[in-house]
Amino acid sequence: MKPGQRPGFTAMAPETEYIELYELQRLLKQGVARLFPDALWVKAEIASIGVRSNGHCYLELSQSDETGVIAKVRAVIWRSSWPSISQLFREVTAQELKAGQEVLVRVRPSYHELYGMSLTIDRINPQFTVGVRAVQRKQTLLRLEKEGLLTRQQKRSLPLLPYYLAVVSAPDAAGLGDFRRHLLENEYGYAYRLDLFEATMQGQTAPASICEALEAIAAATVPYDAVLILRGGGSDLDLDCYDDYDLAVAIATFPAPVLTAIGHDRDHHVADEVAYRSVKTPTALADVFLDCSAAEDERIGMLEARLQRGALGQVARLEARTEQLAVRIGQGATRRLEAESHRLDLSASRMVQGIGTRLSRAEDRLTALRDRIGIGAKTRQERAEDGLDAFSGRIFQVARGRLALAVSRLDNQGEYIRKIAQNTLERAEIKLSAMEMHIRSADPRRVLDRGIPVVENARGEKDRLAADFRPGDPLKVYLRDGKLDCVVQQVTVTQPLENQKTA
Repeated sequence: MKPGQRPGFTAMAPETEYIELYELQRLLKQGVARLFPDALWVKAEIASIGVRSNGHCYLELSQSDETGVIAKVRAVIWRSSWPSISQLFREVTAQELKAGQEVLVRVRPSYHELYGMSLTIDRINPQFTVGVRAVQRKQTLLRLEKEGLLTRQQKRSLPLLPYYLAVVSAPDAAGLGDFRRHLLENEYGYAYRLDLFEATMQGQTAPASICEALEAIAAATVPYDAVLILRGGGSDLDLDCYDDYDLAVAIATFPAPVLTAIGHDRDHHVADEVAYRSVKTPTALADVFLDCSAAEDERIGMLEARLQRGALGQVARLEARTEQLAVRIGQGATRRLEAESHRLDLSASRMVQGIGTRLSRAEDRLTALRDRIGIGAKTRQERAEDGLDAFSGRIFQVARGRLALAVSRLDNQGEYIRKIAQNTLERAEIKLSAMEMHIRSADPRRVLDRGIPVVENARGEKDRLAADFRPGDPLKVYLRDGKLDCVVQQVTVTQPLENQKTA
């Protein structure tokens, strides 16, 4: 070896030297052994992983930045360590080791002349993987709060009686079946419309798939009252997609209330934080809408009871008023008859007194005339007496005629008064009958008995025009034998509202 020549190098020419590949690999192996005499902890991402038939687990670890992969190395977990390492990771994180996870592992670097650089993994820290997700979730929540999106859904309002529901779920999900059975087969008979928008509900493609489903719901012509995101339980890694920032933004900015049922009691994700409301199971989410319908049903029942009590009270008041009017009319007619009868008696008495007075004056005048004539002329006296007799007879005849006429007039007036009183009573009876018929016709029970349904809107008001309703409006239809709780599917107005009002 020439002076200054490194071990293993052979001189080719005065200015060129080289080394054999094996010698290079051997030197690298020695260098790695000297540089890393002990095991050390390494943070990396699992690029690929697989367990061979011999029981060994082979991995490829990598590190990336914004430019892409910047480091990559092979690693192995020998079959003597693989069961304990995988079991510990599964118990702490509730998931299996798989590609895409960021892990903290203890490794022993080694270099082989034939296979190159590799790492032997003998321990893993599962708490690190859990902590990484927690930090990422916290950062996402802080970003959403800073942008004013964390509580935006809370400003939405769920209708008192939600009916149109859009469901985002996988079509074969068990949680979806539980939700549909619990909601649609409820014991109360409440009806709902469920429209399924299929989406991938786990894995890396889930956030984009759910966002596409939300866009399809927003573009639909159906005015959905709420959007439901359903996903049953799963491992933490399966549910990591619900901590995605873009998915959280799509939920927070959706124009209708978004409710989530993701995972089990121990799971709580960013999607749950930004949603209008979150529950832990699909059946619990069904109970949310059943409770809304039950509360509205109770309120309508109270209004119905109040309406019935008001109608019965109004009928009772009208009946009492009718009885009072009948009594007053009868008393008024009696008083008028008594007054007319008294007036006739007074008139007859005055007429009789007047005739007697006139007869008395006539007799006095005749007596005075007879005295003045004297007894001088018998013939004249006789003629006078004859004349007086005749005149007295005529006077009595006239008096009797006038008295008969007065009596006849009194009888006619009495008959006229009786007819007036009878007509007044008959008109009063007719008016009472008309009022009674009007009261009976206004009775809701008689309206229903005639086969005419009574339609009541959600505010408890009686509507008579189709234009007063909109699709989705709840209504109650009262029939002779019961009531129907309905929801308007479609409104068809047969003629313009102005024509209806004119008609």
